[in-house]
Formats: sequence, structure tokens, C-alpha cells
Amino acid sequence: MGVLAQEMETLSLYCTAARAGKRALGMLTVGSSIHHDKALTNEEREQNLDSMIRCALELAQ
Repeated sequence: MGVLAQEMETLSLYCTAARAGKRALGMLTVGSSIHHDKALTNEEREQNLDSMIRCALELAQ
């Protein structure tokens, strides 16, 4: 897909879930880039975060 991202917290989530014998899912939103000058505005982040939370809640049911 041509996406380069750095994220560390989901690794801890997956390791903790595996150790507890549980399932886990990480959903991430990319808001800025170290390779480009593009970044989401605060309003765009809030809107995207709201959509992501709604999607996660639907999946959890």
C-alpha cells in the first residue's frame, strides 16, 4: 500500500492479550507524516477518531 508508519503501543496490547489468552485488535489513525508536510487539523482528527471509535464499537458487539 505504500504506507510507512511507526507504532509501538499495539505490540504491548497484542502481547498482553496473548499472555491472557484473549483476542485483541488495534485500530490506528495516521494524523501526520515525518516524510511530508501534510497533517490533519484538530477538527479532522476529532472527526476521524469519532468514526474509528464507532467502527470499533460495532466490531466489539
